[in-house]
Order: sequence, then C-alpha cells, then structure tokens
Amino acid sequence: MSQASHYPFSTLNPYQRLMFAGLAVHGFSATGIDNGLRGLIAEARSGCAKVVHLHWIHGAVTFDKPWGALARLSVFHIAILIARLRGKRIVWTVHNLINHERKRGWLDRWNAKLVAREAHAILVHGESAIDVAVAQLGVNKEKIYVVHHGNYAGVVCPQPPRAPAEGVRFLFFGMIRPYKGVEDLLVAFRQTPGPHELHIAGKASSGELQQAIEDYAARDAERVTTELCFVPDGRLQELLGWSDVVVLPYRDIFTSGSLLMAMTAGRPVVAPRAGLIPEYIDGRAAFLYDPNEPNALEYAIAEAAQCSQLDDMARQAAERAKYFDWSLIGAKLSAIYSGRM
Repeated sequence: MSQASHYPFSTLNPYQRLMFAGLAVHGFSATGIDNGLRGLIAEARSGCAKVVHLHWIHGAVTFDKPWGALARLSVFHIAILIARLRGKRIVWTVHNLINHERKRGWLDRWNAKLVAREAHAILVHGESAIDVAVAQLGVNKEKIYVVHHGNYAGVVCPQPPRAPAEGVRFLFFGMIRPYKGVEDLLVAFRQTPGPHELHIAGKASSGELQQAIEDYAARDAERVTTELCFVPDGRLQELLGWSDVVVLPYRDIFTSGSLLMAMTAGRPVVAPRAGLIPEYIDGRAAFLYDPNEPNALEYAIAEAAQCSQLDDMARQAAERAKYFDWSLIGAKLSAIYSGRM
C-alpha cells in the first residue's frame, strides 16, 4: 500500500482522520506527521511516504517572535526542498490564503506563494476558489485541482427534526474568530422578535472577543445562551439535535467545515452567499443572503424564524451532505497523489 504523510496533523478536528479513511479505500495509507518541524524534517529525509500533503502552513509565520518565525519558516522550506530532492510528491490543500489573525500578512503571503511554487499539486475545496488562488498565489490554473471538503458521517449522525414547538432554535458552533461574525449574529438576532433561542458554542480566539460576546449575549439574556469553550464531538451532536437551524454569519469565507457538519446532521443553515458556500448548499436547504446588503443577516434569520418548511429543508441538507462522501474524495486524491491527474 502506498503511503502519504500529512503535515501538520490535528487531532481536534476529525477532518484528516476522515480523509485518511477515504484514502485507505483506494490503496493509500495516510498518517499524520507528529513532533512539528522535527517530524517534517525526519519524514523528508528518511520517511517511507511517497507523498507529503501539506495543510495549514501558517504555523511558522505566526510564531511569537519575528526572528523565531523566520527561522522556523526557513526550516519548513528546507524540509520541503529535501522531500522534493528525495522524489516525494508535494501536495498542498489551501484551507486559508492567510492566517485568521492576519499576523505578519506580508510574510504569510510570501510563504504561500513559495509553497505554491514548490508543490506539485494545489488543492482547493471548490470551483470558485480556483481564480482566487491563481490571482493570490501566482500559479498556473493547470496546477490546481478541486477536491471537495468531505462530510462528517460517522462523527455526527443525521438528527430527526425537532417536534413542533413555539419558537425556532438557532445554533452557532465552532472556533470563534472575528471573521466569523458572531457579534453580527448577536446584533441581528436581537432584532428578530419572538420566543426564539440562540446558542453560541465554541472557544473564542481571544479574551477580548469572549468578553464582547458575553456582553452582547447579556443584552438578550432570556433568549441567548453561550458555551464559550472547546466543544467535543459528543456535545456537538447534542447541540445539533437541540437546534433547528445553524447560523454561519461569516464576514470572510474560503471554506467551512462547520457547514459540512451542519449538513451531515441534517440542519438547514443561514449563511452568506459567498465563497464556496453556494457550491455546497442552495436554497432548498439554506437561507443564503448577500453579505454586502444592509441588514441581510437579520432578514435571513427572520425568514428562517418564520419558515414552515424547516423539516423538509433538514432532509434536503442531509441528502446533499451524502454527495460529499470521503470514499469518492479519496478516489480523486489517490489519483492526484499518483500523478494520474
């Protein structure tokens, strides 16, 4: 069985574990590279994998001290060079074009362009990302392949629609960063009258952001609850079952695992008609809004609150999620790994 090593490897998000299972069906044994840059150097020098698959490449750039960042970035690219010299195929999935904190943006953009040149194949999660990647990374379109984000079957189960009740339950979940628009959501929800509920679940990226969310939530304390901590898979399953609609009010979006999680659980979503979102879900299972229109999020929440077809939309979401099966994705990945595409 051919081998592929993935760097960095995250145990917090099941995304890579699901990808590994999809690859195994098609003859690739995929493993995560542990021990940070030391592990990457070791794999580049003597590892058995014929493919090194890069994911989130921003770690060195965001290191606390500038000189430390430059040193780690140098080691990172030396490792890639060694891997190439040893005949390994370099594949990079572009999860983000720049780190979420926009820290040392100039260095991050330079790093991304360099990785794009070093990689044999660049993967994006949807067709609409191709032109953006070409423009930002300065590479030929022929080097870029669309490999969709897979669903979360086996991590969360489709949840039957909740029994009819007064009011709609809205849920936001996931790591909370400024670009995800949680503060916008709290303001918009407050403008939606009625016995509806909103639950915010996830760890805030800073103490300042957490305090801001708590302050906003306190203004509508009878209807808004928060759980500002890391949410494990079991608790997320409970929250998805509690909810009627998942809200993803992103200000900036390139891809979203939370969207696939909500769809897998069979939950309609409120989300911007932006980035890759319309490629994954449409009006049959979502309330999509134009993020450039004033009050568009508020209107989308109000539309969801008044919708009488949430049960049907929930079923549509679950059916659509099946399209993003990891076995199908694994087939395409294995072809890219083998250089057949």
